[in-house]
Amino acid sequence: MESTNESLLKIAIVSSLSSLLVGIVALYITIWYLKNKILNKYKYKWNDNLFFPILMIGAIIGIGVLVSAISQSILTTLKIASRNGTDFYLEVFKFISLSSLAIILFVFIINVMSNFLIQSIFGKTNMEDELKESKYSFALIYSSCFIAFCFVLKDSLSSLFELLIPFESINF
Repeated sequence: MESTNESLLKIAIVSSLSSLLVGIVALYITIWYLKNKILNKYKYKWNDNLFFPILMIGAIIGIGVLVSAISQSILTTLKIASRNGTDFYLEVFKFISLSSLAIILFVFIINVMSNFLIQSIFGKTNMEDELKESKYSFALIYSSCFIAFCFVLKDSLSSLFELLIPFESINF
């Protein structure tokens, strides 16, 4: 039987690795999507100009903000799972999967909202022209909108995951 300190250490390590894994999955899918949407579509390399790296900086910061919103929920869920005698690693897998899907969904929603906001304020923007002419204003504004929406939705995502925590039922 594990001591309390060993159990808490295991939970802390698994929780940290879980948050890191969720962040890596979300970053990988986001970067893959943007790479295919922008670079492969217009036949550019990522270091041809600063347009793509500026977008990536916004995505990296935004996803970091969103993952930080759910890390406490992951820790709490793992503590409850270890106390209840349920299969700990199954709970870890379920919560990582759910967290990754939620973060990816939020990133997709934020991406659409950022694009809609820019297109509605500044008119239709041709991404290929922006890339060819090395105009970084679109990339900077888009990244700023993306980061701002991540901060706006951070508390909502945190509240959503607090509701998903499988708290033990308390009998009176």
